[in-house]
Amino acid sequence: MLAEMATEEERKEARQQVKALIDEFSKEHRGEIESILGNAGLPYRTWRRAGQGLSISDVEFNKIVRFLSKNSLVYSKRETGTYTKKVFDGHYGFYNMYRPNSVDSNRIEIFRAGFEWDDSLKVAKVVMQNYGRNRVQFIVYKPEGKFLFLRGAVDGWSSLYALDELGRCRIRGKETKIMTGVCVAMDYTDSYERSLYPVLFPVVLEKMHDVGFADYKEEVAPSVEYERLRELLEIAVRGNKSAVDVWLRFAMPGNANGGPLNP
Repeated sequence: MLAEMATEEERKEARQQVKALIDEFSKEHRGEIESILGNAGLPYRTWRRAGQGLSISDVEFNKIVRFLSKNSLVYSKRETGTYTKKVFDGHYGFYNMYRPNSVDSNRIEIFRAGFEWDDSLKVAKVVMQNYGRNRVQFIVYKPEGKFLFLRGAVDGWSSLYALDELGRCRIRGKETKIMTGVCVAMDYTDSYERSLYPVLFPVVLEKMHDVGFADYKEEVAPSVEYERLRELLEIAVRGNKSAVDVWLRFAMPGNANGGPLNP
């Protein structure tokens, strides 16, 4: 809210953002805007003044911000890329997130995640149910371009995700909606679980029709569903081949520095 902003620069930026959103909402609802505002208890005169960049009280300003938020029009915090709540209207809901098991190639891990808007933080976030029903929050960052970044909302190190925006995909004759990408996370790489290493995973988030969180599980080969999930992960690998191109330039021949074994 405006009164809580520390500097005059932040207050000025907030007024400019609200001015732009008022213009967008007014154009979208041309001819009915006075009726909509009246039903919401907002004076049209105050709305117009804010839309022209003129001074209004902090109380009036905050009422307009709450109204815009309820109508999916509110900006995120500047450090997350400055997007609006409305930008992700098609993304909100629940997903299954798939990634390979880092030790066993015959297993694919399945996590349930919710994509939502946080009104208090003014950001989109992904809440993922982890092992043992623990839930981890990831803040959505959206720089210029088509990628989204998910960063853990915790102090210290956490997993980092880079994802394509949500798109349609046809797999085995059925259409679904997915986000594909890569994730860097700490995990084991052998069955003895001796040490954790940073692992680059291909990941897929598939939009679900059902709602609510679900327990972590694994799909084990051989099964029809395992093969379907493997095909989805292969899409993520093909779409993000460049993620390992630079790395492979430094792989030495033979069995040194991660290089391939010579026959």
